[in-house]
Amino acid sequence: MATPRRLPFARLRVPVFTVAVGAGCALLTVSAVACDDGDDDRRTESWDAAPPPPPGACSTTRTATPLCVTSSRPEPLDAGELLDGDGGGDASPQVPLEPPESANLCLISDDVTVTCALQASAIAVAGGANDATDIVLAQVGLGRHASSTDPSLVADDRAHVQHVRVGADGVTTVSVEPIPPYPAAGIVQGGSFALLPASDARDTHILAFTKNGDGAQTVQSGALVPSPVALGAPFAVPGAVAWEPRVATGPGGEGVLFAVPRGGPPYHTPAGPLVVVRGLPDAPRVVATSVTPASATRFAATVTPAGVPAVLFHDGAALRLREGDDLANERWSEPLEREQDELYDVVYAGGEPVVLYRSSSVVGVRAPGVENAAWALGESFSTCPRNTYVGVTCDECPVDRSCHVGRDIVTQAKLFTRGERVFAAFVATDQRQRMGYARTTLPIVNAGCVCSLERRELQVVGRSLVVVEVTPSTHRSPFVTEWMRAPLAETFATAYAWLFPRRDGDLDVVLGRFPATHETALARYPEAGSSYRVVRVATGLIP
Repeated sequence: MATPRRLPFARLRVPVFTVAVGAGCALLTVSAVACDDGDDDRRTESWDAAPPPPPGACSTTRTATPLCVTSSRPEPLDAGELLDGDGGGDASPQVPLEPPESANLCLISDDVTVTCALQASAIAVAGGANDATDIVLAQVGLGRHASSTDPSLVADDRAHVQHVRVGADGVTTVSVEPIPPYPAAGIVQGGSFALLPASDARDTHILAFTKNGDGAQTVQSGALVPSPVALGAPFAVPGAVAWEPRVATGPGGEGVLFAVPRGGPPYHTPAGPLVVVRGLPDAPRVVATSVTPASATRFAATVTPAGVPAVLFHDGAALRLREGDDLANERWSEPLEREQDELYDVVYAGGEPVVLYRSSSVVGVRAPGVENAAWALGESFSTCPRNTYVGVTCDECPVDRSCHVGRDIVTQAKLFTRGERVFAAFVATDQRQRMGYARTTLPIVNAGCVCSLERRELQVVGRSLVVVEVTPSTHRSPFVTEWMRAPLAETFATAYAWLFPRRDGDLDVVLGRFPATHETALARYPEAGSSYRVVRVATGLIP
């Protein structure tokens, strides 16, 4: 492999959009929809008398300072008094305290900012025809809270949809209300949508979901261009689908929808087995399965190179990969304790699966069926020799000295492929800790003492968008090569990131405020608008 060109990183750090993300709502899916425990769908008299007009068109601009140009790698912490291995330990410290080595390639080929007057309640992105990027977002109307704080505002409990297409030539078009507004109050929304990426035979299609008064769910599909969308006849889907159905496109252009009927409360509880809809967009048909994930919203779904549906899910006891038209063929399983913040993904390369999952707060990648350990995404380092020293007197316990440990805390992560090459993109928070030894006398006479490490200081250096290549091995854990590490912001309170793989092997990344609920979005109107930064990661630039 050729030696990649290293890019000089500037010292200036420019934060991207900042927002505090609420717990339990952030998911990696084809579309992201806000969740809310509210159940208030009241309208004001003014809305019934005169429904307000839709929001004005969103605007698009080329980002003035592209991500790679202004990003810099985090500065290392002051090493302080590093242990030199004489504190009862038998290992030498690892220095210096530089961040993990990266090829430092700039893989960003496009960088656009989308600005809307109102805050978004749902977002979906897909690769369009002619190398375009399609962005569809719903803006919540003015809720009753906004009306109560400002009598001049008219309440509106509908979500208004806009379509932004960013062409490969840089030309952008914005379509207002390509599909009709839908009721958006409360957690059981009256509608939502997902995108079916373009294929060689057709352009991007939108899947519009409608929940009827009796609880029945229907789906309509239509080509996203031109606007307004000519939606086809409604197609019934058993049960009420979860907030974010998974959508995949097979090698022949067939669209496949995966959704788990949800119960509630809590609203992530499955109400029945997973539903598969094949033959989209023109000839949809429902396929019954016996797969019931432990969560209605936490599972990964794709299509194999042979066009067969595949789902990676946790059933409460083990992580399982099922394949087949009805998902009856179990390709792989592994006992695994469920995580509170579940994260799963699966892709296929050379006909073989590669899976990603979180275990014990570590996000790992492995090739099922191969007797090897998973490779943990992110990097870590330590200058501390030994965690614990037990002795009679502990005279050698270095209580006056310190050392450092650091690691990447991985949040959002996604696998994607270009040909037979497998890549992973993830958002990592660079966390550093200054550690010190503490001497503790055991409460037993003549039993000695314990010299152990304790955290003295915690520092969050920044968050980065990281792209690595994963090379599976038949005899050991996968080999991982880091190609890009582009810092995004300096604290936890930063932009959320959505990761959308493209069929050409690139990746669309959306940075911005996580979708708001209808009831809370616009209490501060008109200040509560939204801006989203859309960048494309071009893996074709990798040697």
